[in-house]
Amino acid sequence: MKQTIIVCVALLSAVDNVAISASSPEVLLGQGERADWLRGSWGINWKPAKRDNGLSETLSADRFLDQIAGLRTLDYVQLHLNESYTSSPVHWGPHDLLESLWHGDTDTNGDPINLVVPRATSGVDPFLEMLKTVKAAGLKTQVYVNSSQMLERGEDHPNPTEFADITERWKAYCDTNRTVQAFINSQSYHTDGVHPERPYMFCYAEFVLKDYAIRYGDLIDGWLFDSGRWMWQHNGDNATNGVAADQRIYQAFADAVHAGNPNAAVAFNNSPGSSDGVSNPFTPATRYDDYMFGHPFQGGKRIGEHESGRYDRNYSIIQWIVAKAGNVHFDDGPWTWDDKVVGHFDPPMSTSAWNSGGVPALTDTEFLLWNREALMAGGAISWGAPLNDRNGTGENDLLIRDWAMAQLTLLDEHLSEVQLPDNPNWARAETPLPEAYIGQAYYHVLVEGVDFWDPEGDAITDVTFASAQDGLPSWLTLEEDPSNPGDWRLLGIPTDASATEYNFRLRVEDASGGHDRWIQLKVTNAQILSIDFAADRSRKQF
Repeated sequence: MKQTIIVCVALLSAVDNVAISASSPEVLLGQGERADWLRGSWGINWKPAKRDNGLSETLSADRFLDQIAGLRTLDYVQLHLNESYTSSPVHWGPHDLLESLWHGDTDTNGDPINLVVPRATSGVDPFLEMLKTVKAAGLKTQVYVNSSQMLERGEDHPNPTEFADITERWKAYCDTNRTVQAFINSQSYHTDGVHPERPYMFCYAEFVLKDYAIRYGDLIDGWLFDSGRWMWQHNGDNATNGVAADQRIYQAFADAVHAGNPNAAVAFNNSPGSSDGVSNPFTPATRYDDYMFGHPFQGGKRIGEHESGRYDRNYSIIQWIVAKAGNVHFDDGPWTWDDKVVGHFDPPMSTSAWNSGGVPALTDTEFLLWNREALMAGGAISWGAPLNDRNGTGENDLLIRDWAMAQLTLLDEHLSEVQLPDNPNWARAETPLPEAYIGQAYYHVLVEGVDFWDPEGDAITDVTFASAQDGLPSWLTLEEDPSNPGDWRLLGIPTDASATEYNFRLRVEDASGGHDRWIQLKVTNAQILSIDFAADRSRKQF
């Protein structure tokens, strides 16, 4: 007979399932320290395309996350708030200002044109839902933004016909809105008399980017700003001199996202550095970089090609991360403020593009080598995953191609054994716990092989609360299920008088040692639902 009890169920709300990785999340971190969570981490860059004119309203990462559910060593997912290149005006989160640029335009078939965000009337925020589901999967979030935003990429690269008028409408809005004009006039550096589009960079940061950042808050762990030349080459900042007063656009973008999460890590793409294999392959950091964007050399095409030298040039990025133990500007140049900036690499898996391609850029041996060396040195890599059809809307179109999934699985198996070989490993970046409800029985199972494992294949000997001093709930107990060895049950009935958030450490041990992890458990007002005990064990999918 199935055993049934009244229990609480995990809800995918904005912060409900977020675990923490530091003992004091209220502490404000400094430059580089904000990117400490990236050290020794790898992520997947998931990049659908062509989501303009309403297609973003049905965009979901659920099937993609199901596809990668078995990757235990994966730490984060890179999501795109806006698209890249000439599609940069297209954003995946609704925004009243950007929707106002639409003017209700339709084509001869009655379909929208000049619509670059999900409509408010759709009642959905697909980007918010993606952030929440990524967090619920125990992963951190790295958010891509192309810095060219609403501006055209140049005369030779106009906006697509699907939203050809957006740039001029954006400029007209900024030029005529009184609030925006007052903002532009509030600082002399918002204009310079040389770069006519400079004010629009500050306006995007203040009236678009900051809105998104505040809305999504600490659901976002890091930001990745592409096309940094829109800060310096096109609009007058200096990317390399390290002078804060000459990097005002960079500052505006960093300040905007820190309004939502002051500890979010920030990186800007100011192109690759030296390709001579001797000097730093990373560009100088700005005063607002916590980690490096790490764009590959020669546009990222065919990074593993040996005969042309592309392999050596791109492998030099890995070698530099190793040589500098992840701090890629430490003891390199005249500054010390950049010594903690983390080395990060952002390559495609295929020979051709970040989100498509049928040919792997690296052999399996090379792929394992690059990841193992960079991660074990304290760097990070975000792999652009080729999708079945990056522009498609079919059920399987936005899934990773089979060959790439096989390579990622091979990497996961490899890192499971070699990255942290001496102690038990915790899966993923975080261990989310379902909410607890006041006065209702709480039940959650931590599963060996899913939530943690031993890299040598030894059995886990114990899972315990690391310290009663951490803020542990007095009502919570932890025990191994006598009927299912390897299952460790969190049990209890919350006695809290009001909603409470607990932060405490769990410790997993094997014959060679132990490994702690900070966990967050949120207790809220009661919700009564009836489910099977057995359902919580269905996560045994690794």
